[in-house]
Amino acid sequence: MKKLQALLVASAFALTGCGTGAQRSPAAAPTTEPVSTPTPAVLTTEEAGKAYLAAVCPSNIQANKTSDVVQAEPFDLTASKTETTALRDAYRTTIEKLTSEKTLWPEAVKADVAALTEVMYDDLSGAENVAKQTTESDFTSAWNSWTSSRADRPGTAQKIRLKLGLPADTAASCVAS
Repeated sequence: MKKLQALLVASAFALTGCGTGAQRSPAAAPTTEPVSTPTPAVLTTEEAGKAYLAAVCPSNIQANKTSDVVQAEPFDLTASKTETTALRDAYRTTIEKLTSEKTLWPEAVKADVAALTEVMYDDLSGAENVAKQTTESDFTSAWNSWTSSRADRPGTAQKIRLKLGLPADTAASCVAS
């Protein structure tokens, strides 16, 4: 019995690398070389135009689709809520792209992009409010209230488009991008 216990103890030591003369080699220290992260450069006007369209076109296209579904006859509450939720998500993605630390906007449009982003936060909230309505009446009321408030906004997006040499036609420029 003592031989069996001694064998088990010796086996345990051997498996764990203790005793029995087995030497563990020290773990090699990981080599770490400094990783340089390139500092993003300010976009050229052409690059900024492409970045702008990449940011705003998906939400522009979704806004048109959502509007078509909401205004369709007969009214479909489920489809309208689905599209308004998709619009909310598209606005969020647009905001994330416009405010990315990797995108350094040219001085000519930097303040306008920041102003447009603030407006997009309102759109994000408006779409969220509309999407959570549970009745046709409440949905329609929230939709009309939100969309009529958008008519009073300045043409910040058009200012950006002009400064970046982009077409004023938001539908055509988004299809082509």
